Amino acid sequence: MAEDIQLYTQNPGQYDEVQNMRPDYRGAIEATVSLSLKYLAGKQNVTIADFCGGTGVIVKKLQDKENITISKATIIDINQEFLNIAQDSGIHADKLETVCSDILKVNIEKEFDLVF
Repeated sequence: MAEDIQLYTQNPGQYDEVQNMRPDYRGAIEATVSLSLKYLAGKQNVTIADFCGGTGVIVKKLQDKENITISKATIIDINQEFLNIAQDSGIHADKLETVCSDILKVNIEKEFDLVF
């Protein structure tokens, strides 16, 4: 457990690589993406809010799996370095917003097609 926290705080650039070695993590991400794609079938200009979104892996995988147009993606995380990685990850959204905040304290008053 302590190693996970250190990875999160001291090695944010390696976080996704290490997490992807875990079958449970990969399975959870793929299940989330699969269910989301079923829900979004036929929708365009999708808006997404991803709480504890880290490096934006779910948003990125969604755009890579199908031809989905993301009009806005809002990624909320307490780690600014993760959000910097998300900004540079190649997420194709008309508007990509990153919010560095504790999810219990963030105030986002918007509607989204998907919320993670």
